[in-house]
Amino acid sequence: MKKSYIKLKKIINKLNILSFGDIKITKTFVISETEKSPKGHPIYRFIDNNTPTMLKNGLYIIFFVLLFAQANGQVTFRAIGDTSSTIFDVGVQVTNFTDVAAFEYTMTYDTTAFTLLGLTEINIQGSLEFFEPQKGIVKFSWIDNTNNVTIPDNTVIYKLRFSTLEKKVSKVRFVLDDSFIVADSSNAIKNHDAYFAGINAGFIEGVTIYDFNENCQFDAGENGINDLPLRVERNTFYEYTTSNTDGQFEFVLLDTGNVNLKTLPRTTSWLPCTPTQSIDLINYSENRVKTLLQPNFGCPHMEVDISSAYVKPCETIKYWVDYRNNGTSPAFDASVHITLDSFMTYAGSSLAPAQLDGKHITFNIGNIAPDHFGRFSISVSNSCIGTVEGQAQCMKAEIFPKMICDPVSPAWDHSSVQVNGICKDDSVQFTIKNVGSTDMSAQQDYIIIEDMIIGKTGQVQLPSGGTQTLSELTAEHTYRLIVNQSANHPGKSYPTVALEGCDGYNTGIMLGSVTEFAEDDADYFISIDCQESTNTPTPNTITGHPKGYGPNFEITSHTDLTYLIYFKNVTPTTLTRLVIRDSLSENLNIISVQPGASSLPYDFTLSAQNIVMFTFDNVSIPPDGEGFVKFRVSQMPNNPVNTQISTHAQIIMGEDTIALNPSLHTIGGDNEQLYVMVDVKNPINENVKLDVRPNPFLTEATIEVKEYIPLTDLRLRLYRIDGSVLVEQSSTTGKFRLSRSSISKGVYVFVIEDGHIPIASGKIIAP
Repeated sequence: MKKSYIKLKKIINKLNILSFGDIKITKTFVISETEKSPKGHPIYRFIDNNTPTMLKNGLYIIFFVLLFAQANGQVTFRAIGDTSSTIFDVGVQVTNFTDVAAFEYTMTYDTTAFTLLGLTEINIQGSLEFFEPQKGIVKFSWIDNTNNVTIPDNTVIYKLRFSTLEKKVSKVRFVLDDSFIVADSSNAIKNHDAYFAGINAGFIEGVTIYDFNENCQFDAGENGINDLPLRVERNTFYEYTTSNTDGQFEFVLLDTGNVNLKTLPRTTSWLPCTPTQSIDLINYSENRVKTLLQPNFGCPHMEVDISSAYVKPCETIKYWVDYRNNGTSPAFDASVHITLDSFMTYAGSSLAPAQLDGKHITFNIGNIAPDHFGRFSISVSNSCIGTVEGQAQCMKAEIFPKMICDPVSPAWDHSSVQVNGICKDDSVQFTIKNVGSTDMSAQQDYIIIEDMIIGKTGQVQLPSGGTQTLSELTAEHTYRLIVNQSANHPGKSYPTVALEGCDGYNTGIMLGSVTEFAEDDADYFISIDCQESTNTPTPNTITGHPKGYGPNFEITSHTDLTYLIYFKNVTPTTLTRLVIRDSLSENLNIISVQPGASSLPYDFTLSAQNIVMFTFDNVSIPPDGEGFVKFRVSQMPNNPVNTQISTHAQIIMGEDTIALNPSLHTIGGDNEQLYVMVDVKNPINENVKLDVRPNPFLTEATIEVKEYIPLTDLRLRLYRIDGSVLVEQSSTTGKFRLSRSSISKGVYVFVIEDGHIPIASGKIIAP
């Protein structure tokens, strides 16, 4: 530690100057029953000793500005210079620099655009020092050991010398450090962003505001909204960003002119006062805007996510649980319910459980106000007996109250299916239950997939509270049950459950098929984390779930994707900052990105066109230290078959940038010129013989049932990999025709039934 730096600390402590860290909004709130908005909604007032300060008037002079607030005004650091050369100096100019004893700040800059070469032309008495502990992060400190210093306005106290790597707009951020400017009286510093620009550039700074009073005006006591997506558009050009914990956001645009700023609420319960604002950008000018949102309707939209970096057999594993209220009403007496994997036992948690019942654990998290969030960890011991490498192990988290805030269709019959599965003796037992308030109004299909082939199909129609059990299955395979919900069921429920290794993995059971399919966690109030256990996790990887079927990792066009990024410090130094940058496919809906669980707190932002960023600041990751972050994203509507979805992620560790191998999924595709292969499984009924001609086929094939006397008309169903029906035919002759025009690229399963009894099945591969 430098000597002057230590003295600066002593002066700070002696003068008892208050240091401000990241502003946090407390979870405490009060409700005034007599205070209503113009629309009749109760007004929720937040008690917060560190109420976020909305954007104040600031200064830009081409490059950057740093403001230190004082009792008698603001000390302003501003940069002046010309960045047109490959090597250039930027002078740091001060205003209101009166009776100052010391200052300190940290600057971050874009290492892809510039390199800091050093300081030059120092024009301030005392001791000025800087050091760069990590490329792109520079710490400055100055102290005068004899007297407080006053400097005339617009004096350049020193210059920063940079070299240019790339001609573009580059953001520089001055961030709060342990201590700051010291003057005659108590003062504080506000984080401030700044910019280098060697070309025309327009800037937008704004704040998103929770309009408690619902008058579309910013009133005292109204707070910012965190992680709200925003989009700037001009013709075909667009960029995204998100608001920070104070509700503040910014855009740095590469050209001037008129743009449209759009506010994009994550849920339908929020309503922007002005969904689109037109802004005219002038070169280097600041455009300050306010975006106000008010409740469209009151509803606590609770979200939860659970994950770990990886799962190892015979070890203690730490899971992290993140939760949030993205709605417009508080969630009272909220709780998180955890269901452990059958091979895991509870070993501890950062939050004391309210109830511990075997594999089921309840955590009370209190009242959660709108736009508030929290996290806790839970450790589990993974069994050394009965588990093998490659086995899928799943942890489940549900948050209560769990409500679907979108309007419910009047056509829904108010039934709701849940499924469960257990290993019982030498068999697999599945249970289907109607947990809804009314009887099912119609039969719904179910399928059981056995080692990637549909082994059983049927229909179910249950009264409210009724159950149906399926237990005639042997334990030598991997099974998955999928059941359809009734038509117009709210939300995205996809009732499914998988069982693997019921015989103790002693018969060469197929591993790897469980994670090929999505789990029943598409609704945001439930999270199911299924990972294949490994003794040797591969560092710095991104994994998509579900991983998809076959060599092309096929999924359906309505399947949401979850990405888990596992990072490990492969540098020889302790990291204080780590950045993950993931460029998403244009076939994914970036507005739907839901940041999830992580091993460390992070700042989440959308950036540019389809980039998500996770920034871990003020961390301490030693060499070989590891962690993770997870997020969920939906696809763009109506992705056609043959669509490829990939991600291109990077992890920035100090001066090292690690490019991760892409995560790939395929929707499928049309290609009429390729043959279709039909793979016939051994008939379920030994008296059945199947004949497929031609096989492979180009345009059409006939599947014929031979040497079998049917009891009723036969029926063929062709299933997509998610269990939905693509083709359904009936036959009195035992012959079925399949047309290539009805089959897109992908893998499908067909089942032939006599009544509701399967007699044969097979697989169709369409390249």
